[in-house]
Amino acid sequence: MNKKSFKILLIKDDSVDFELIMGFIKSSELNLDVQLCKDGPDALEFLFSKEVYQTINMPDLIILDLNMPKMDGLDLLKEIKKDEVLRVMPVLILTASEHSNDIKSAYYLGANCYILKPTSIEKLQKVMQSIHDFWFHIVKYPPKY
Repeated sequence: MNKKSFKILLIKDDSVDFELIMGFIKSSELNLDVQLCKDGPDALEFLFSKEVYQTINMPDLIILDLNMPKMDGLDLLKEIKKDEVLRVMPVLILTASEHSNDIKSAYYLGANCYILKPTSIEKLQKVMQSIHDFWFHIVKYPPKY
């Protein structure tokens, strides 16, 4: 029996974090297909391309960093949540920022959760496992966007 592959759009400029996350996904039994965008403009191009509106290419979940070059995560979140199609897509903030203004702004703009980036590989693995378990096995999604 084939397990459904869940699609994540990971928007992070830190290639070390990306490699750690991908290493964990590859070594685990998590059935995740991860697309990386390294900054806000790259993510907007990916999300608003014609192909993305075809159900097969739409990510199930966006994991977004706040501190990125060219366009910060809050500005990107605002653009995502303005779009009629994309606004229902869950967006998780995964960042090192503990600033209360960032947390408040993220939720105000429509983030579904705010996670502080773990300081160790083991904690990052636990966070990724928790994201997988909660968002892909507990949460009920609306019909495909």
